[in-house]
Amino acid sequence: MNIPQYYLVLGGVARLRPASGPYLYEKTKEERESMADIIRKGDIAMQVAEKMGGSKAEGDRALNAVLEAIRDSLADGNKVILTGFGSFDIRDVKERKVKVIGGERKGQMTTVPAHKRVGFKAGSELDKAAGG
Repeated sequence: MNIPQYYLVLGGVARLRPASGPYLYEKTKEERESMADIIRKGDIAMQVAEKMGGSKAEGDRALNAVLEAIRDSLADGNKVILTGFGSFDIRDVKERKVKVIGGERKGQMTTVPAHKRVGFKAGSELDKAAGG
């Protein structure tokens, strides 16, 4: 199996290594069912449908429309504020040099290029709901 490699950056140290841990498709049926505390997109779509009094397909379309609007706004460089829930924005991450701590390049310095990433800051209502 070809496992993708990625940089693990912690405290200015990068590690180029294969992704670890069992993937969902490698888990047994019992392990997958015991992951009941994980809410996935389909579960949220079902909750949306129930609150709207519609079908799961309608809930899925509504959820996809909201997610697409957020994605498009971020792609256009806009900040997205959902009052009470939180805000999404695009953040610049500066280029930096890190030391590789594993693999063939162990001990060598490498550069993690400057890039952008999505940032999220929880709103007050979400903080309260999460017990914060």
